[in-house]
Order: sequence, then structure tokens, then C-alpha cells
Amino acid sequence: MFHLPPTPEAVLDPSPNNPLIQELIHKIQTIFPHLIIPTWILSPAICLYLLKIGSFETRLNLFLMLVYQYFFFRKTKVLREILYHTTKPTEYFTNYQFIIEDSEELKESGSLFCSHPHGYFATGLFISMIMNKTLRKAEVAGSRMALVYPWGGLVTKFLGIEGANPANFELFLKENKNIAFIPGGFEEATLTKYGKQKVFLKNRKGFIKFGLKYGYSVYPIYTIGETNMMNSISYEKLGIILNKIKMPGTLPYSKKWMLPNNDEELITIVGKRMDLPMIKTPKQEDIDKFHDMYVENLKRVYAKYKREKDGELEIC
Repeated sequence: MFHLPPTPEAVLDPSPNNPLIQELIHKIQTIFPHLIIPTWILSPAICLYLLKIGSFETRLNLFLMLVYQYFFFRKTKVLREILYHTTKPTEYFTNYQFIIEDSEELKESGSLFCSHPHGYFATGLFISMIMNKTLRKAEVAGSRMALVYPWGGLVTKFLGIEGANPANFELFLKENKNIAFIPGGFEEATLTKYGKQKVFLKNRKGFIKFGLKYGYSVYPIYTIGETNMMNSISYEKLGIILNKIKMPGTLPYSKKWMLPNNDEELITIVGKRMDLPMIKTPKQEDIDKFHDMYVENLKRVYAKYKREKDGELEIC
């Protein structure tokens, strides 16, 4: 359809009813959330570049900002709340579906929400938390490295993300809080290939051990289409080595540079919950048994909702 160029009056009109202003606001609402993780990834490079070319005042301000980040800043959920209530990240994609298998409401406490696959930007977990109030209230656990990245650490701290270490998990579990996290972590991101479905889960059993110790419920969450949003430059062996020191092992890119491809349909499924018995000191055979049950539940969810083009799910 042919569109006439905006009139000078429309360009100069600052009122909220101006169609140009409304279009700009909508673009910010849909695109801004998808810039959060690219900003985190690029933050060390930007930091080093400014240290190299910046004036004395720039370098001093940068140094003071980093001191503030590392020693004085405390985590807050303010950015997460802003994103939840003002942005529309689902409208960025061709289509988005959010499915909850259980007819019952998601439990308000005592639950582990396990998101797969990590992909490059963990978009599925982020959007699912926007789509559901119970998920939104959960504590989010991520890599400790995400919290100490220069500048990028401020972003993750403003999102209220906690380090996914045993001490933090134990603290939340004792308080019977819900926890949302990605079991596959950086390793799963490193294994991500466009259009492939790989989950790094064979040796990730700690969450089942904790779940048994405190009698938690476990929900498998799978986002179909997550791995179609980006391509990547990666060398798997080097990437896994970087993962061991809590560093990302892949460099993603897309048709929109660092923004995900938006010509993809995403389907996020919250699978049926698995209620774990409380075993104060679970044995390895207990952990293995319920971990196997969890993996089978995840595979069932994927098989039920996958599309023809998605292929088979590989558990690594």
C-alpha cells in the first residue's frame, strides 16, 4: 500500500496522539527488551574501547562506575518490573503462543520452573515470565558471571537476577520460593545451532537433588523456535573450555545484527508439573530415578508440540 509522507504538522506535533509518536512508542515497547542481552554481551568490549579512546574524565567515570557496580550496588527488580508492565516483546515476532498443559493454576510457591533450551538469549524464559503472573513472581537464577560483567552486570542486577549457585538455591528453597532458571546454562548456549534442538541435561542433576531435599514441584518449560532466532560463530571445544570459567562460548548474529530474527513463530509450553517426594538426604539412585522421569517428561512435551521442521530433541 502506498503511504503519503508525513505532513510537517505531524512531524512537529509532540502530543501522545500523534501517529508518529505512537508508532515510535510501539517500536520501543517491542524492540527494547530484545536489546537487553546483546547489551550485556557487548558491554566488556564497549568498556575496553572507551578505556582506550576516552579522555581522562571518561576513564575516571568508567572506573568509578565499575567500583560502584562491584562493591556498592545492590540487586533490585526495578528494570524487570518496568519491562513486565510497559513492553510488548511478543509482538516483535510473527506469532507467539504460550501454553500451560496443566488445567490447574501454576503453584505460587515450592516450584522449580526449568526452561529449555537456553538458545543464545534465553528469550523463551524471559517472555514466559511476562506472560504469566506466577512465573513473573519467581526468583530468577542465572550465571554468576552475568553479575560481574563490566557494565552488563548492572543490567542483570537491575533485573534482579541471582547467581545460580548452591548457596542461593538453598536460601530460596528454605523460604519455599519459586525459582526460574535454565539448567543447561552457558554449555547449552554453546551447543546451540540454528534449527537444532539440543538440551544440556545429562549431567545437570543438582536441581533434582535440591527438589527432593525440599519436596518441590518441577515444571519443564520448552520454547519451540528459540534456536531459530540467531545464527552463530562458535567452536564447540573452545566454547566448552570458556564455559568452565563461566564465560559465553559462542558469538550470535542474525539478519538484524544482534536482534533476534522476528520472522519466527515461538511456542512456549509449560509442561505438567512433577511433584517430588521429600527426601532429606537423597541417594544417587533417587536423584537418577527422578532425573530420568524429568527428562522423559520434557521429551514428551517437545514431541507433543513440535512442528514438522523442528526435528528430534537431543539430550546432551
